Amino acid sequence: MPRDEFIKVLRQRPFRPFRLKTSNDELVEVFDPAMVLIAGDDITVGVPDPELPPPAASKLLWLGFENIVSVEPLEATAG
Repeated sequence: MPRDEFIKVLRQRPFRPFRLKTSNDELVEVFDPAMVLIAGDDITVGVPDPELPPPAASKLLWLGFENIVSVEPLEATAG
């Protein structure tokens, strides 16, 4: 996925949660834009900590833009 296209999705206002599908069929859900950091050709996505509000993360996932196959919107009630 092109970096600029991903940035447009991340900066939508109002923000709409989305799911990333990777080239190895992993699904990564993003419910808060504060949980995503873009650095060069990579992104870091925080996996929400169930005990704390965002942007607290229990772990971090690193993805290259070349590994993102698609971005799909999530239902407004998800998460």
